[in-house]
Amino acid sequence: MKFITTHSLLSKILALLLLLSLVPAQAKEQLSDIETRSLLRQVTLQSILPIYRELDNNAQNLVTTTRQFCDGPNERGLNKVRQTWSETLSSWQRSSPLLFGPATEDSIDFTIYFRPIKKAVINGFLNKIKADSTFSIDKEAVDQSGVGGQGLAALEYLLFDRKQADIAILSAYTDSKTGKQRCEYIVAIEELLASNVNTIVEAWEPDSGNYSEAFYTAGDGSAHFTKAYQPIELLVNRLYQAIQAVEIKQLGVPLGLQGGRTGKMQVYPYKLEAWRSGHSLQNVMSVLQGFKRLLVDGGILEVLKKNKHKPLALELEEQMNKILASKFKSEDLFQLLKEPSAEVTIFHMQIKEFAGTIGNGLAPVLGVQLGFNQNDGD
Repeated sequence: MKFITTHSLLSKILALLLLLSLVPAQAKEQLSDIETRSLLRQVTLQSILPIYRELDNNAQNLVTTTRQFCDGPNERGLNKVRQTWSETLSSWQRSSPLLFGPATEDSIDFTIYFRPIKKAVINGFLNKIKADSTFSIDKEAVDQSGVGGQGLAALEYLLFDRKQADIAILSAYTDSKTGKQRCEYIVAIEELLASNVNTIVEAWEPDSGNYSEAFYTAGDGSAHFTKAYQPIELLVNRLYQAIQAVEIKQLGVPLGLQGGRTGKMQVYPYKLEAWRSGHSLQNVMSVLQGFKRLLVDGGILEVLKKNKHKPLALELEEQMNKILASKFKSEDLFQLLKEPSAEVTIFHMQIKEFAGTIGNGLAPVLGVQLGFNQNDGD
């Protein structure tokens, strides 16, 4: 009798394993190669290219705005630079689900938003400015200094300081001895940033690198993809990695929810992204805005609805909208963590739920096998 029971259990396990092994193969049949390429074309033209063009435009505007500020530094000009910096960072975060292909070639993404910054590199330049009134910093010098002193995070360090009043920050740029050099420094960082962003964008543009065409002609003459489903696999894997990065790194670690800690929850506001500027919450929201533009504007949810997965599409849309509609007593997540409240924990749980729907819902129905995730175990 024991043998029969064991045999029966083993048969059920084998049947279950067989069923699970067939899920991706069955799901891939949901879309034909022609349907897949049609979806990829819409995602590319309606979402990916517009997201990257906005990023390129904002990065170029940041250089222009800062040059105008440096012509006559004042409080209004500083605020305008900060606002343009914020718009550029937000547009970079919206492109977070697109960190593949041109965006990661030669690790160019690290030059745009590398954290944590290397304060020794930045302060090294500032000390040279103080010591030598003829010392000049250009784009090439910033490029050679390494990613720890480049990009949007380095600019945040130079434009924001929670321990100083704005007038004190402004004085560094109006100083008669070193103000001009400091301005040259932030412009040099921005010029390199804009150049690196443009490298990514140009690689996607149809009249330049044309990675966009290779993306949506996969398996039909594409220069990069031999099978139609490969870009879908790449995109969905990146979507999952991006939302897990929000759940774990941007929220979980600062909330003290990672690493197996027990007992009373301890928060770590200084582990937030962009804590100096108070942009941490906007970083998260911008990532979700990028998701919505890909899933809704890109037509992914519409394809799900047409292929017998309407409940999943509605669930994804409802979860995104709920997250994006979240209200907090402060827009500064750093301050919210210093005065813990349930609203941030609830927000984190909503993100976690959405990540689960991407990983356990969207990926299987599109026939995607999720690969190694660098956020796991962090």
